[in-house]
Amino acid sequence: MNKEDEFPYGHYNYCDYRCETCEFIAKCPVYQEELKAEQEGKDWVEVLQDNFKKTRDMLQTFMDENDIEISPEDEDSEFANKYRKIKEEVEKKPAHRLAYDYMSKAMDFLKTYPAASLVLSGLEEARADLESYSTLIPVKLHRTLMSLYEFVDDEDDFHLLDAYLTSQVVYKALHKSLLAVEQIRNVWTWTDVQEELDELESLLLEIRIEFKREFPFEILLSLINWFKNSHK
Repeated sequence: MNKEDEFPYGHYNYCDYRCETCEFIAKCPVYQEELKAEQEGKDWVEVLQDNFKKTRDMLQTFMDENDIEISPEDEDSEFANKYRKIKEEVEKKPAHRLAYDYMSKAMDFLKTYPAASLVLSGLEEARADLESYSTLIPVKLHRTLMSLYEFVDDEDDFHLLDAYLTSQVVYKALHKSLLAVEQIRNVWTWTDVQEELDELESLLLEIRIEFKREFPFEILLSLINWFKNSHK
């Protein structure tokens, strides 16, 4: 599979948002939009407003083209109820709870030890990984499990592929976060810091164990092979 085909639904849907290390930025519309906004001097609030407007306009166009109307009763539709049930089931999973626990602990750690202190210790990249992936892990893990459960429910191939590709972001984020914790531990040897890092590492390892239990990599490979063969 070449780079043009690697992310069939848009590589920006399955990235870790670390544009500085990405091989696809030349073809990424999200990156190009952010670069344009930066050149125009827009702040993040203006960028967010622009994105919401574009999303709203796209949805409205789609609804107009397909003669779709949304009414208050739609909130109680079969689809909405099914989605709520899947979401409730996903949020009960240990991996989901642990991911949000980790995010909270990692953010507390970063607040306690300012960026400057880590940068001065040569840990700029480790800090960037810890900060970026602490919020990414729970979000992408949630999406992976939602897509997986939706596939189980409706056997829609898109949900299976979405779960598989998003799971790769989760595994990468967990791996990079564990490396970041280890790098900081090797430089900052104070007892209190070591204890906090031990807690972060323990949570990351627990997340990985529980995520693999919900989403075994070996099973995923066989499912993806099935998907590829069935679409030749």
